[in-house]
Amino acid sequence: VKFSYFVVTDAAVSLLVSTYFEGKVELSGFPEIGNTYFFIDVKKLRTSIKDISSIPLYPFIDGKKIPIPSTLMKLGAIKYKGNFTGFFNDVVAFGKISTNLGNVSSDILIKQPKKTNDFFLSGRFSTDNFRVGAFLDPSYKIGNANMDVNIKTYFENYKFVNSDIKGKISYVDINRYQYNNMSFDGTITPKSFDGNVSIKDQNLDLDFAGKCDFSQKLPIFDFNAHVGHLNFHRLNILNGDSIADISCSFKTKLTGNNIGNMNGYIRVD
Repeated sequence: VKFSYFVVTDAAVSLLVSTYFEGKVELSGFPEIGNTYFFIDVKKLRTSIKDISSIPLYPFIDGKKIPIPSTLMKLGAIKYKGNFTGFFNDVVAFGKISTNLGNVSSDILIKQPKKTNDFFLSGRFSTDNFRVGAFLDPSYKIGNANMDVNIKTYFENYKFVNSDIKGKISYVDINRYQYNNMSFDGTITPKSFDGNVSIKDQNLDLDFAGKCDFSQKLPIFDFNAHVGHLNFHRLNILNGDSIADISCSFKTKLTGNNIGNMNGYIRVD
C-alpha cells in the first residue's frame, strides 16, 4: 500500500525498553524515505540514551545504529517536550529536555549529507542548573552551570571536528567558587581554541584574545590577556591573603611544552 500523507493524532506508544511517546505525527512523501517530510509534536516523551543508541541510522539499510559518545550515557533517563520537524537527514529539534544531570532547551538543526557518515549541528541551546562537571569529568572540579550558547558544529565519520561557538555563562561553579558573567566567542577543535573569552566577576576581571593549539607536536600559544583584578584567595586558588589580588597584562607568542624546547616570548605588564 502506498500513500503520500499520513497523520496520527493523540498517539500514545510504548516501544523499545523504556521509551514512551505521546503526541501527534504527520508524514508526507512516504514511503520514499529520502523525500519523507515529518512533523512530530511531542507532548510527552520518556526515553534513555541506551534506547536511543539502538535506533537504526538513516538510510536504515546498513544495520548501523545511532552512535552515542560514552559521555552521553551519564544523562540517564530523559524527558522531552517539543517538536521535531524536517527530513530524516535534515531535522530541527525544538524543545526542552530534562535529564539526570539537569535541564536543556534546544533549537538545533541536525543535518547529515546523504550517503555519508558526516553530520552538522547548528543552532542554540541553553542549560538550567546543569551538572557540567558530572557530565564531563568529576576531576575537573566543575559544578553546575547556566549558559546560553550558539553553535555550528561539524562531525566527520561521527567524530567531532570543530565547532564555532558564541555564548554567555551566567554562572558556573568551579573549585567551590561560583563565577558569574562570562562570555566567549571562537572556534574549538578537540585540541585547540581560537577566540575570545571575557569574565566580569567580582573576583576576576579577565579578557583573553588569541589561541592555544595542542594539535601540533609542540603546543602553540599566541594570545593577549588582560587581568583587571584576580583574587586568588576568594577564588580558592591559594590559601591565605598574601598576594591575594593582582592585575596585569600578558602578551604571549610561544611554542613548546618544557623549558628545553620553548621558543618565543611572554611579556608581562
